[in-house]
Amino acid sequence: MDKIGSPIAPEQRGRVMDPKKIDEWLSDLKPLINKTTEIPLVDKDPLVTAEDLKNVDKKKIASYVTYFDSQNTNRNTNIRLAAEAMDKIVVNPGEKFSFNKETGPHDAAHGYKPATVIVKGEFTQGIGGGICQVSSTLYNSADRAGLRITRLQHHSKGVTYVPPNRDATVSDGGPDFEFKNNYKKPIAIRVVMKETSITVHIYSVPELEPNKRIVPDAPNKAQIKQEKVKDPTKPNANLPKDDKINNNDPDKKDQNQDAQNPSQPNQDPQKPTEPNQDIKPVDQDPNGQKSTNP
Repeated sequence: MDKIGSPIAPEQRGRVMDPKKIDEWLSDLKPLINKTTEIPLVDKDPLVTAEDLKNVDKKKIASYVTYFDSQNTNRNTNIRLAAEAMDKIVVNPGEKFSFNKETGPHDAAHGYKPATVIVKGEFTQGIGGGICQVSSTLYNSADRAGLRITRLQHHSKGVTYVPPNRDATVSDGGPDFEFKNNYKKPIAIRVVMKETSITVHIYSVPELEPNKRIVPDAPNKAQIKQEKVKDPTKPNANLPKDDKINNNDPDKKDQNQDAQNPSQPNQDPQKPTEPNQDIKPVDQDPNGQKSTNP
């Protein structure tokens, strides 16, 4: 897939068969028997214009932020590599985005490090641990933007960085996360990684009015930290005294605004070419026990 900043060629009008004329022929074929007849063609406007591609990052239609431990160096390296591979990708109308295809392979040869992964419901070490936080953040942002989720599988064990059943497990040769751009305009993915967070933004052209969905926010930084330091034998002893939820985080405020102000469906021509449906896991991989990240 192309990225923001790639060379843009001028669009061209195409020519396709005239369906009305073909229907007329099929209704009465006798006059056409044993005759050479030119196929009727009509002009067709391009699906995407050069202007669309120039403006694909002008309007933010959704955002989602998740948090992680800044001290986990290997895992954070894996998150950064996957985020960089995914950043600035443009998905044209009708195209499908595959996380594994666009960010993989996730192996040592491409810089990925060993970190905690989930295999058959158990935590273990494996190359690429952490990339599922990137795919899960993308999943929630894409869902919030009203994009069609076409392939999704959850981990075999719960994760802490997103709410229950809001994760998207991925693995080379195994589960993948995919979505389809069901709008009539291109969309662009932008990824911002900070010391303890990763945010996935979905952009498009100014005139697009998305069918947003309400998606629950991820646990915030304070909650993630408490889970890390909590001692199960002393439920309250090890919790920081002043570790309060930060409701003023700019990334969180941005995604809260997306969730609380979903666009109402209308008949605008830029609306999805297919009806939105409730999100549920589809096209699940039969080897879904394998995962690359808790």
